[in-house]
Amino acid sequence: MAGHVVIDRELCLGSGMCLVYAPNTFAHDEQSKAVIVDPAGDSAEEIDTAVDACPVGALTWAPGDDTGGATGDVSSTAGHGSTAG
Repeated sequence: MAGHVVIDRELCLGSGMCLVYAPNTFAHDEQSKAVIVDPAGDSAEEIDTAVDACPVGALTWAPGDDTGGATGDVSSTAGHGSTAG
């Protein structure tokens, strides 16, 4: 998947499914909300599975450079938390 993952922190409930499927890419912050610690931490397939596994749809793919989904810019919405890139 080309582009980068966007985390909607307003939707994130901290279920941890992203950590199960892509533990080297995602982590929880002090609010138990998803953040990206390494956009290239897991394979594109693992990251895509993590995006699909989010029970509330807080993780989505945004268009961007043809990065194969494993690298590229990562952002969080609502101005909360950290981003990696």
